[in-house]
Amino acid sequence: MKVTPKQIETVYDQSNAVEHYLSESRRDGVKVEWEELFSRWVFKQAIAPYSKEKGEKLRVLDIGAGTGDGYLLLSTLLSEEWELGSSYDLDYLGVDISAQMVETANELYGNHSNVRFECADIRTRQLHRPFDVYLSCGVPYSHLTHDELGQALKMIAENACENRERCAVVVDVLGRYSIEWTPKWKESRWDYCMSFFESEGDAEATWMSFYSHEHLQKVMQQAADAVGCPVEKFEFFDRSIMVGRHTSTGEFNPGLPQYRDLVNSLLDPELETELRQLLFQVELGSAPEYILDFFRKFSSWWNSLVREAAALLGESLVVDPVELPPEVLH
Repeated sequence: MKVTPKQIETVYDQSNAVEHYLSESRRDGVKVEWEELFSRWVFKQAIAPYSKEKGEKLRVLDIGAGTGDGYLLLSTLLSEEWELGSSYDLDYLGVDISAQMVETANELYGNHSNVRFECADIRTRQLHRPFDVYLSCGVPYSHLTHDELGQALKMIAENACENRERCAVVVDVLGRYSIEWTPKWKESRWDYCMSFFESEGDAEATWMSFYSHEHLQKVMQQAADAVGCPVEKFEFFDRSIMVGRHTSTGEFNPGLPQYRDLVNSLLDPELETELRQLLFQVELGSAPEYILDFFRKFSSWWNSLVREAAALLGESLVVDPVELPPEVLH
């Protein structure tokens, strides 16, 4: 099924979506203390190579900018990281297919220096000037078909080659092998429901694309090869492992423990969390062996950490002890 611009705009222009992006409840503990911190870390890796001379701009194109989350994350990063902030003068352009999103973003940040938002479709927009970073957050690329993603990335690669500019491209998509939707693991595109957008009533489903890192790398490499654009390296990260929003809704995996709510309760001093409920208790779906092997290792690490936390509180949990790798200990 091919999603047309009209279909996408219908989804984006729902007033409840804008209200969701602006609501205080959206910025729960997991988002503020986990997801946003991690996103800023990813952005830091992307912009670190671009040290600028005084007076030069760090040129950023934020694709699927929505109400300006990417700009807020980036500007916060530059203000908090003194070494980065003293090296970069930001020139930011955010584009989104939804006129309502763009209008809201301009109301929020349009008066900031060298910041602007425009209504545009990345599948058809022509790029004529160079950018140092092609940014995305909030999974805008998952609204495209796999072929449309390839075409959008091809235009980015073509722009980089034409301007003979080294650049970083941050591609944010929905991960295919998330525990939130194990029954859907056999599919790479399906009717996804953003039910966490809704305060009342039922959310409408829309077709979305999902990617393993192998699939995404293949799409990106093919786009670069099509225009003769060399790729220096690929890096892949999972921002919301165990705590995606649909672990709370149970929309696609009803038997899954509500891990996001449980982790949020850890961050709330007014709440008491039963640590036993945090143990990894997930029936995995059909997936490549390397995916299943990852979850076996991850679950043993996760459960060991939960067991150690419980022991500090005088609670005993029966969990097979494992040696934790350095990256988990630090």
